Amino acid sequence: MMKILKIESQSFHEINYKSSGPSGKIRNSSLPFFKATVDKLPTGISSIVVTSDLQGREISGTNRLLGELVAEELSLLQELEQIPLVNLVILAGDLYDYPDCRKLGGTGDVTDVWNAFSHRFEQVVGVHGNHDIVKN
Repeated sequence: MMKILKIESQSFHEINYKSSGPSGKIRNSSLPFFKATVDKLPTGISSIVVTSDLQGREISGTNRLLGELVAEELSLLQELEQIPLVNLVILAGDLYDYPDCRKLGGTGDVTDVWNAFSHRFEQVVGVHGNHDIVKN
């Protein structure tokens, strides 16, 4: 069993993004990244990333899902040695937001999020949220 000993109170990094808000209004938000310390990691694991509820879109660019940005950003942070090698990612669902951020609780395809993580990290596991769809 792994026990969390400490979660830093201040984020070490963040991503700005947009998401669906109430009454069809677009919210501009920031996703903080926090480091945690555990008593021990499973054999062969040097770092674990756990995330969920990445319901949002990039502010500029190609309007990718927030999860795609998170995967890219974690990979960059790893390259810059700001975080240790991530060899396990746990995705806990609710990874979709409409492209136009028109309505809370959107249902849609999150295959690109899963692929973004699986192309960058050794092991990716998780569950789908109640609005997430993955196409084969």
